Amino acid sequence: MALMKLRPSEWQEGPLPGVCVKTGVPTSDRVRIVRRVEPRGLGWVSYLSFWAWFLGRLVLSEVHVVVLPLRLSVWRQHRRRQLATGAVIAGCAVGVLLSALTDLPDGLALLLVPVLAVAAMAALANEWQWGIRVRVGEDNMLLLEGAHGNFVRAVQERRRTGR
Repeated sequence: MALMKLRPSEWQEGPLPGVCVKTGVPTSDRVRIVRRVEPRGLGWVSYLSFWAWFLGRLVLSEVHVVVLPLRLSVWRQHRRRQLATGAVIAGCAVGVLLSALTDLPDGLALLLVPVLAVAAMAALANEWQWGIRVRVGEDNMLLLEGAHGNFVRAVQERRRTGR
């Protein structure tokens, strides 16, 4: 998995090559991803007030829509894993909290804490392997982390041939 930098002309004006970003197989499926880019210096406002940062981010940031070639089955599988691990984490956290606040046996908390840890590690592993890490960098360069080698080669081929 590689880091791919795309010029604004490549990702804003036309479709990217029909190769899946994560699996590297040909696909006609597309996934729309929305990213918000904050202006420089807005991050320090979060130390003063969350709401000031939130409102500043809503008003001052730029919204970029990226349409990536990604097999829908891969995207759905990733989303299912996110929902499943999120549900397990939430359930375990509620169980630990309930056992701490009520008369439930302490052994319940001891059983749920390792499950909570494993679910959190599974969520991180899912994001690392199947997540689409898209950032908009300086000069509107699109940074794709974890792009498949075949996708990178297809983009490079398109740059070489001009098609």
